[in-house]
Amino acid sequence: MKNIFLFTVFFFLVSEGNAQLSKIHYIPPITATDDPGDQWLYISTPSTSKVNFVVKVWGVDGNLGTVFSSGTVDNTNPVSIELAQDPGDENGWWSDFIVEANQTEQVLKKGYIIESDSEVYVSVRANSDGQQYQAGALVSKGKSGLGTRFRAGMFENQTLAHVGFISVMASEDLTQVSFNLTKNIETIEGSKLAETPLNITLNKGESYILASQSIFDGSFANGNELIGTLVTS
Repeated sequence: MKNIFLFTVFFFLVSEGNAQLSKIHYIPPITATDDPGDQWLYISTPSTSKVNFVVKVWGVDGNLGTVFSSGTVDNTNPVSIELAQDPGDENGWWSDFIVEANQTEQVLKKGYIIESDSEVYVSVRANSDGQQYQAGALVSKGKSGLGTRFRAGMFENQTLAHVGFISVMASEDLTQVSFNLTKNIETIEGSKLAETPLNITLNKGESYILASQSIFDGSFANGNELIGTLVTS
């Protein structure tokens, strides 16, 4: 059984701080329907000694391990790293962290892997482009967030602008991931049947996003039907 790391919601809450400390953190990409704003990676540690860290991404050569950022951190000097491109760039604020909805349901060489020589905390924060009071954050659970069986949970959509999604990143090569839906649904990329699991194979560091957006039928139900999906690897 191969381990994967799973994000099902943009806002991520955890109850035990110690569960977030790790020497390795996986940040798979997420998706949005509207243009995102600026995005930041935060690294901190309880250690009084300097801790070396490196943030790795997929390079233009298609290999995992390109250094996006590196440095040191201690308990009085946390680090913030800008992830998004300058909004004047042709890609706007789209990045290796937030990808456009039309990039869902395909193997992605996106996301970040953070490695350190002692345990650190890692979180990601983002603002909504043009919306002064719209923002979100997620916290990585590090190695303790790895697993082979998940049930997807997320906030219910209340408007047509919202999208529900499940994002996974493989921690090992040849990881076979299966999405088992609770009912027949329409995802952004087409119809999916509950009796036919969606199966994909990922190599280490590769990611995959399954997403659905609300349709105007008075209930916004379609944007919520990923809730309860069983994800195994």
